[in-house]
Amino acid sequence: MYDQHTEIYDQVHTFKDYASEVQLLLGLIDRLHPTARTLLDVACGTGMHLELLQGRFEVSGLDIHPALLAQAAERVPGVPLHAGDMESFNLEQTFDVVTCLFGSVSFLVTPARLARALASMAHHVAPGGLLIVEPWLTPANYWRNNIKLDVSESDEGKIARMYVGREEGGVVTNEEHFLIGTPAGVTHIVETNLQGLFDEIEFTGPLAGTGLDLVEHDPVGLEGYGLYVAQRPPS
Repeated sequence: MYDQHTEIYDQVHTFKDYASEVQLLLGLIDRLHPTARTLLDVACGTGMHLELLQGRFEVSGLDIHPALLAQAAERVPGVPLHAGDMESFNLEQTFDVVTCLFGSVSFLVTPARLARALASMAHHVAPGGLLIVEPWLTPANYWRNNIKLDVSESDEGKIARMYVGREEGGVVTNEEHFLIGTPAGVTHIVETNLQGLFDEIEFTGPLAGTGLDLVEHDPVGLEGYGLYVAQRPPS
């Protein structure tokens, strides 16, 4: 995923309101763990959330894509950034808050991989700390046969992204077509990504075995996809 369009990632996602999302996160954290001081953002991408959270927390980030981490390093210089797979990473430290946002867990595709990732993230939650995971769609609310189109514009040019996802057996195949227009011409990129559709039990089941307690399942969350919040009991 994101193999060919890392340079335009932020422009493609200009529809996201990171500032509002962070305000919602801060309200949640202040309510459940007001003394939280450290935060790890798993699948941090280009560091957009980290940039807005670093004023409140000692932040760190983890992502599997070196090109996205390179952009994050420019956005949040001095912030510890780690290259790693959310299924198996081990930073040998814990954090007061661990987040995994923007439906990133859907790219794990299978429930088994999701369970491993939840266990890895939970392993990094300090006593009293929070794990906050934003899911994607479920088998029940997936937008079948819906043509998706995102258009964005910047000083460098214009980008259109269009795709129709195909679902089979709880796995969605998105063949995404990008038209990238600049003064030099128009480039067409095609990239295929797989995403898993996970039910609630595929989150709550694995979380029950991590030593964390599920304290909230907000069905709306940051962008309408929901939010799972688990907390490790104080030591």
